[in-house]
Amino acid sequence: MHLSPAFLDRWVHALDEGALRTYLALAAAYDPGLKVAQVPEAVPRTSGVGFRRLIRDGLVEPIPRGGATRTLMLHVDGAGVHRPERCQPTVAEALDAHRRMVEELCSLSNQDDTPNLRERCFRRYPELREEYAFHLARRRPETPPWRLWMELSMYLVGRFEERHGHIKRERPELFKESSAEVVRIHLEVVERVVQDLLARREEVFPRHGAPGEPWVEDIAEEDFVGLDFVQEVSRRYRLGPEQIYLDLREALLNSGTALVRVDARGVLRDVELPTAPGLDRRTERTALTRPKDLDRRGIQGTHRRRAVARVGRARRDYVRAYLGIAAGVLASFRGRRKVEGLAATAERLVRTVNDATEFLREDRFGVDLDAAPPRVEAAELVAAARKAHRSGGRRA
Repeated sequence: MHLSPAFLDRWVHALDEGALRTYLALAAAYDPGLKVAQVPEAVPRTSGVGFRRLIRDGLVEPIPRGGATRTLMLHVDGAGVHRPERCQPTVAEALDAHRRMVEELCSLSNQDDTPNLRERCFRRYPELREEYAFHLARRRPETPPWRLWMELSMYLVGRFEERHGHIKRERPELFKESSAEVVRIHLEVVERVVQDLLARREEVFPRHGAPGEPWVEDIAEEDFVGLDFVQEVSRRYRLGPEQIYLDLREALLNSGTALVRVDARGVLRDVELPTAPGLDRRTERTALTRPKDLDRRGIQGTHRRRAVARVGRARRDYVRAYLGIAAGVLASFRGRRKVEGLAATAERLVRTVNDATEFLREDRFGVDLDAAPPRVEAAELVAAARKAHRSGGRRA
C-alpha cells in the first residue's frame, strides 16, 4: 500500500486506533485492478465500530455481495495512492452519472446532426472537437463518416466505464434498467455501422449481380477483417471486426440479397439464399398461414377451401421467387463462363431452394395437401436460368 504523507497528516490523528487498524487492513487487501478491497476475515464487518467510523467519515463504502463484503476505497487515486481527499465516486454518484449519460444520449439520438448541435457538444466536450479535427486531418477514402451521435456515445460510455465501471461490475443489479438503454444504444451504433458498409457494398463485395439481380459474391471472413475501412470502423467504434462481418452478412440476407460462394477460380459453387424471397407483405403473410390461423378465424366450408387455394398460390409464388433468385445467379455465372458441370451445379442450387422452402411442407404449415408447394426440379432451374440469360443475364 502507498499512503501519501498528506493522507497520514490528515487522517492518522483524526481516526481512533480501531478505525485506523481497520483501514490499514482494508488497504492491504485493496485490488487496484478491481478498485475494491475484499474485507479480510479478521476485520469486523459493518457491525465493527472502526468500520462504521470509516463509513461515516467517507473513507470507504461497503458493497454487500453474497455473504461477503467488498469495499470501495474512496480515497485511493488511479495510481493506487491513498490521498487525503476523496478520489473515487460513491455508488450513488455512479448511478446518477449513468442516468444522466443515458438521458443525454437518448435525447441526442432524436436530433439531427446540425452544425449548431455539433458546436454545442464541442463546447461541452472539447475532446470531441479534437477528435473531429483529427478525423478531418487524416480522412481517407476508407475512413467512415463522422457522426456526432455515434462519437459522443463512444466517448461518454468509455468515460463512464473508466470512472464508474468498477461499481457497475460490483452492483450490476442497480444499473439493470439504465443498462438496457446502453445496450440499445450500442446496438444502434452497430446498426449504423452496418448501414454505412451496406452503402459501400460494391467495395466490400466487388462482384455482384446486375441491376435487378439481388446477389453478391461472398467474401471470406479473414479477407473482410483485413479491409482498411473495416479496421478503421472497428478501431473507432470499438467493435470486433468479426462481429461486424456477421452482422453485415445478416443484414444483406435480411435485405433480400443472396450470398454466392465460388472456388479459388471464381467458379460458382453454392448460394446462400436471403431470409425472405422479396414478395409483397400480403403474399408472404398468406404463404405463411397455418391451419390454426384459419381455425382461430373460424373459416370453414367453402370459405376455407378458397382460403386454402389462396395459401397454395402464395406458397407457389414463394418457391418461384427463390427459384428466380437462384436462376439469376446461375444465368450470371454461365454468362461469364464460370459454371463447371451445369447439371451438378443446378442440383446443388435446387437443393438449396428446396431446403429454404421445406418448412412450408411441414405439418404445422400443412393447411391442405393442395397447399403444399411441390419441390423444385433441376430441369426447372436450368430452364429459368436460360430464360434469364436470354433476357439479360449476360450483363452480369
